[in-house]
Amino acid sequence: MTEFGNIGFVIFAAASVAFVFLTAILVISWKRGPAGVWMIAASSATFVWAATSAFSYVYPQTAGPLASPLETIRTLIWGAFFVFLISRSWSRDNRPHSGLMAVLIAGAAFSVLLFALDIAEYSGWLPAPGLSETIAQSYFGLRLALAICGLALVENFYRNTDSGNRWGVRMLCLGIGGMFGYDVYLYADAMLFHEISDDFLTARGAIITIIAPLIAVSAARNPTWKLNVFISRRAVFHTVSFVGSGVYLIVMAGAGYYLREVGGEWGTLLQVSLFFGTILLLIIVLFSGRARAQTRVFFNKHFFNYNYDYREEWLRFIRTVSSTASGATLQERVVQAICDIFDSPGGHLWLAGGQGAFKPVARWNFQHDMKDAEPTDSPFVKKMSDLQWVINLDDLREDPGEYQNMAAPKWVEAEPRAWLAVPLIHHDQLIGFIVLERPRAAKTLDWEDFDLLKTVGRQAGSYIAEQLAEKALVESQQFEAFNQRFAFVMHDIKNLVSQLSLLLSNAEKYADNPEFQKDMLATIQGSVDKMNMLLGRLHDQTDRGANLEDVNLSRLLQQITGDFARIFPSIELMDEEGNVWVTGETQRLQAALVHLIQNAIDAVDGQGEVSVSLAIDQGNAIANIRDTGPGMDEEFVRTELFRPFRTTKDAGYGIGAYESRQIITDFGGKMQVESTVGQGTNITLKLPLSKRSMAQSGTAGDE
Repeated sequence: MTEFGNIGFVIFAAASVAFVFLTAILVISWKRGPAGVWMIAASSATFVWAATSAFSYVYPQTAGPLASPLETIRTLIWGAFFVFLISRSWSRDNRPHSGLMAVLIAGAAFSVLLFALDIAEYSGWLPAPGLSETIAQSYFGLRLALAICGLALVENFYRNTDSGNRWGVRMLCLGIGGMFGYDVYLYADAMLFHEISDDFLTARGAIITIIAPLIAVSAARNPTWKLNVFISRRAVFHTVSFVGSGVYLIVMAGAGYYLREVGGEWGTLLQVSLFFGTILLLIIVLFSGRARAQTRVFFNKHFFNYNYDYREEWLRFIRTVSSTASGATLQERVVQAICDIFDSPGGHLWLAGGQGAFKPVARWNFQHDMKDAEPTDSPFVKKMSDLQWVINLDDLREDPGEYQNMAAPKWVEAEPRAWLAVPLIHHDQLIGFIVLERPRAAKTLDWEDFDLLKTVGRQAGSYIAEQLAEKALVESQQFEAFNQRFAFVMHDIKNLVSQLSLLLSNAEKYADNPEFQKDMLATIQGSVDKMNMLLGRLHDQTDRGANLEDVNLSRLLQQITGDFARIFPSIELMDEEGNVWVTGETQRLQAALVHLIQNAIDAVDGQGEVSVSLAIDQGNAIANIRDTGPGMDEEFVRTELFRPFRTTKDAGYGIGAYESRQIITDFGGKMQVESTVGQGTNITLKLPLSKRSMAQSGTAGDE
C-alpha cells in the first residue's frame, strides 16, 4: 500500500469512527419516532460506506467494487430522511407536490442506473479492464445528478422550515448540504478531467468526518424531529428550477464532450463555444420575466390543485400596498399590487369624478396615459356596478355576445393592450376600476382567477375609499377651522357695531362739541383698524402660541377702557401697579378683554356702572371686570355660559365668553365668573406674570 493509500485509509477510517459514535448517540437518544429510525439508518449507511472506502485502499479488489453501491445507498437514505421530514406537511395541506415528486423520481432513476453500472462492472459485463471512457463519463454524470437532487432536497427542507425552528436544523442542513455540495464539486471535476482526483477523493473522507458533529448538534436540538415544515409554491419553483438548471448543464456538458471527441481539430473550439453559449443562454432564461411567468403558469397549472398560493399572494399584496420606500402614491401601489398577482406589466386606475364620469387618475407602468372618461350611466359601468363583474376586455372586443352585446367603450378599442377591468367595490358601491395590461405569458382565466380578482378589488377599493374619506375629512376640518374663525370675527364685528351704534346715538346730543367730534373720529379710526385686523384673522392659520410676546397688560387695559369711555363714560379703571407684564399675543388678549368689557357694558344697558381693576398676587396678574347689571343664575353660569352659541342676549352669538376663556387658557391663565341675579357679575382673569414683570419686582414706570 502506497503512502497516499495510507493517508486515505486513515482519513476514511476516522470518518467511519466518527459515524460509529454518531450512530451510537442516536440510538441511545432515540425517542421511538420514525424520523429517528431514518436518521439512524442514514448514519449507519454513512459509517458502512466510509469503512468500505477505507478498506478499499488496503483491499482494492475486494472492498473497491462495494464502495460505489454503498455510496448510492448512503445518498438514497439521507434523501429519504429529508423526504420524510418534508412529507409531514403533505397530509396537512392535502396537495400533490409534483415538483418534489419530480426530484424524487429523477433521483430514483439515477440511482437505478448507477446500480446497473455497478452490477455490470462487478459481473464483468463491461469492457476490460474496467469502464470505458464513455461509460466513466456517464457514471460521473449520474453521480453529479444524484448529488444535485440531494442538494435540492436539503435546500427545499431548509427554505420551508418555519423561521423559528431553523436554528434546530441549520447544522444538519449545513452538514448534509456540504456533503452533497462536495459531491457536486468532485464529480463535476471528474467529468471535466475524465478521472477522479486522488486528492479530492481523499479529502472527501475529511469532509465526512467534519459533518458528523454538526449532525449530532441538530439531533440534540430536535430529539423528536417535530418541526413546522410547509411547502410553498416559491420553494417548488426554485427547487425545480435549480434541478432543471443542473440537468441542463449536465446534458450540455455531455454534448460538449461529444463535440470534442468527434470534432477533430475543431473539437476544443466547439466545446468551449458550446459551454459559453450554454451558460449565456441559461442566464438569459433565468433573468427573463416572460420565461419566469410562463414557468410559473406551468407549475400552477400542472403541479397544484389551486392556481395560487393565497398566503404568499396576500402577504405580497399587503407588503406592496403598505410600502412607501418607492415614493409611489397609494393609488399607484394598489395598481402595482394587483398587477403583480397576475404578472401584468402595467395598469391604470379609474375613479369616479365630480362630473358624472369615471376618469383615469393614476397608472403604474402602463404604456400610454389614458385621458378618456367613462360616464357613470354607461352600460360598461352599469355591468360592473350591478353585477360586480370582472370584464375581460379581449372577450368584449372579439365576442360582445358574452356581455349581452354590450358595445366596447372607445378607449377599449383604442388601447389593444388593455386586458381586464377589475371593479373596486366599497360597501357594495362601485368607486372605480383598474384596467390591467395583458400579462407577459398567455393566461386563460377561470373561476379561481375571477374570485381572486373580485376579492383583491374589494380590498383595494377599501384602501382607496379610506384615503378619499381622509382627504374629505381634512378638507372638512379646514372648513370647520375657517368657520370657527369666522364666527369669532362675526362676534367682534357685532361688538364694533354696538360701539358705533352707541356713538351714533350720542352724536345727536354732542355733535356740536369739538371734543366729541375728536373722540368720534378716533373711535371710527379704531373701528376701521380693528376690522382690518379681523379680516387678517380669517387668513391667519398659524399655530396658537407661535407668536408669544411680552404684553403690557396695564397699557392694554388703559387703551381699551379709554376707547370705551368715549361712548360709555361710566367705566372706571383701577390699576394698583401701573406696569404689569404678561406673556401672550397682544391682538388675542385685546380681543378677549374687549369681549368681556363689551358684555359688561351691554349688561348694564346705560343704567349702571362698569369697573376694571388690575393687581398682582403671588406671581400672577389679577384683572377683574365688574358690572352692576342684572346678573346670571348659577345654573346658567355652570352649564351654559361657556358653551358655544348659548347666550342671554336677543341679538348675541353666544361665543364671546367661550372664545375669551379659550384665549386666557392658551396663555396659561384661568377665568372665573361670579354672578348673582339682580346684583351683577364679576369676572376674574388670572394670568402668569412674564419674566420681564418678575424682574421689575413691583417697581413702577413705563417702559
